[in-house]
Amino acid sequence: MSTQTRELTPADGELLVRTGCEGAMARMGHDLTLAVGRWRATLGLAEAAADCTLSATADLDSISVRDSAGGAKEVSASDRKTIERNAAGSLGEGQLTFTASEVTGDLERGTVRGEATLNGVTRPLELAVERTGDGYRLTGTIVQSQFRIKPYSAMMGALKVADAVQIEATVRL
Repeated sequence: MSTQTRELTPADGELLVRTGCEGAMARMGHDLTLAVGRWRATLGLAEAAADCTLSATADLDSISVRDSAGGAKEVSASDRKTIERNAAGSLGEGQLTFTASEVTGDLERGTVRGEATLNGVTRPLELAVERTGDGYRLTGTIVQSQFRIKPYSAMMGALKVADAVQIEATVRL
């Protein structure tokens, strides 16, 4: 059974992190879409999903604010810089790695299970994967506190970033 190996970079797609707010003042905060500017992945595509492989590394100090929703006011350029600086500061070593250990389903839709390492902590991570017109979309959830990350908070904790953040990677092949 042959495997086609592809090296992927931001030129081939995007890696996004979506945050939400919680706490008594959650309506004051912004739900953010953050883009990771530097990442790389090695994808091994085979005829059967179970024979596919995936490993990836993302440099989280390359996060930028892509979009925001909600909040008491619009996110200014200065706010964006502060958000990006706070994100980089809270992520510890600033690199996320993922190595798949199992792929189930078929080449149209399935699940990728593996281990993610962030901030010196390795934990299981499950990603849903679906074929798009010209590539794939992977989605999953990372719980920050499981990786020794304290979610950002303000107003004495009345406004904080939700512990669970959504990740989404889309790649074109």
